[in-house]
Amino acid sequence: MTGNEDFSRPLYNIMSKEYDIYVKLSKEEVSARAADEFLAKKLRMNIGAPILKRKRFVYDEKALPVEWSIGYFQSDSFVYTLELERS
Repeated sequence: MTGNEDFSRPLYNIMSKEYDIYVKLSKEEVSARAADEFLAKKLRMNIGAPILKRKRFVYDEKALPVEWSIGYFQSDSFVYTLELERS
């Protein structure tokens, strides 16, 4: 990808239409932890407050990685809904 793509479209749509990359598998891990000084500042909360950490790994049809991300969320405002469908 060049960075000049039209990101008003969904990422996986861009990947499939322009680059023939088809997402097949997504793995996510959510874990609980306490906010350290850095994350507490970024999330505007107290050090030691409960937060959730999400790791996400996405692979194409050839089992090659196409996305990797880590996100941190305030636990009292986090809603996790998952619906996957791929044909």
